[in-house]
Amino acid sequence: MPKGALTITKRLLALSWSQTLQYRGDLIIWLTAITATPLLSLALWYTVAQSSTTGLVPRDILTYYIIIMFVRVFTASWRGYRLIEQILNGDIVNYLIRPPAIFGEFLTTPLTTHLLQLIVPALILAAVAITQPHLFTPAIFAMDNLLLFALSLLVAFVISFAFDISLGLLAFWLEDAQELMAYRFTLTQIASGVVIPFAVMPAWLHFSFSLLPFRYIISAPAEILMGQVTGSAALRLLLTQLIWAAAMTALARVLYVRGRRRYAVPGQ
Repeated sequence: MPKGALTITKRLLALSWSQTLQYRGDLIIWLTAITATPLLSLALWYTVAQSSTTGLVPRDILTYYIIIMFVRVFTASWRGYRLIEQILNGDIVNYLIRPPAIFGEFLTTPLTTHLLQLIVPALILAAVAITQPHLFTPAIFAMDNLLLFALSLLVAFVISFAFDISLGLLAFWLEDAQELMAYRFTLTQIASGVVIPFAVMPAWLHFSFSLLPFRYIISAPAEILMGQVTGSAALRLLLTQLIWAAAMTALARVLYVRGRRRYAVPGQ
């Protein structure tokens, strides 16, 4: 990386970190919001697994939802909300002549917030996994699964980030773009495997939700780590994630370029 770019990145990270600490109360509220549904789903499906004769194993349900909560925090992207505000109130004009700056800021902000959000849960999870490994599905300790999981998790973040930015960029055309963000949040709850794990979905629902990007943001890394998909099936799932990541990144670029051409600062 060129020295100038490295210096800019360091400054952006330092700025994002200071802003993250300043608004840590908001982060706690956001963290609670995105983990509430997985916790409720865990309680429901764990109870079902304990009394079910369909093959559900309580240990697998516990493992799945712990991973889901971790993945959801890691891949969460809410920068689109701020982007909508900046487009509608005219602040975006500060970035239009410096495209790398806006995307640099958008990338460094989630890096610092995720670090703050994940450090405590990650330490607790690691401690429990080391001292009480019998509580988890054994497949999550397999090195092959861990390596594929790490790659899948990074790709899932790219999908989530690019999707979030794409929705935010729609504010170049739609004044009520915030409504789309609300729909996205709802669909993420339903179609990502949070409310109903993909492993227990009816075939038609599994197929339908697999046509949407949400599975590849939340459920796919968990499926890979738990060994629910292995071998060529795991590679196909990862390939599908990569396709979604490329598509969402291309969409964000197209929306930015075209939106910038037609943008008029409010009040001018």
